[in-house]
Amino acid sequence: MKYQIISAKPGEKLDVLPLLKYPQDFHGSTQVDHLVKFGDLFTDLIGKSKADLPKDGVIILEHDVNEAKKLMDKINDLAQQIIADSTKYDDQGFCREYFELARVGYRMLDKYPPVGIPISLERAGLVTTRLALNLDKDAVIDNEVAVVTKRTHLIGEL
Repeated sequence: MKYQIISAKPGEKLDVLPLLKYPQDFHGSTQVDHLVKFGDLFTDLIGKSKADLPKDGVIILEHDVNEAKKLMDKINDLAQQIIADSTKYDDQGFCREYFELARVGYRMLDKYPPVGIPISLERAGLVTTRLALNLDKDAVIDNEVAVVTKRTHLIGEL
């Protein structure tokens, strides 16, 4: 299986809680509009160095651009802090810092055109955007396209 997309019926949500391998480590709503099951599609990329990556157009800026490496080190540091203490999600200053780093990262994508298939994931993006704008975490923002991605381990997957 390459991947599988499961969508909720219009006006409904999917409950992913029964599918989670580690439900105690999942933060955020378990009610989603779509679930993408990647299976083992990206297994070959996990823990690989640049030299070990497939030669079919996979580009990871962190490996090729020093500026991106430094940025990812900062973002990964923040991610580790959240893993250690999920109450960091409630700290507006912390979320603002994450938001600013994410903004720099997305601007970087404009500077380095993708080769092959561009893939980007954003953690807690909708909440950090609102907190950075001094809005309630559930505020509605005009003309916003809300895309929330969350990578998690499902039962039966590696």
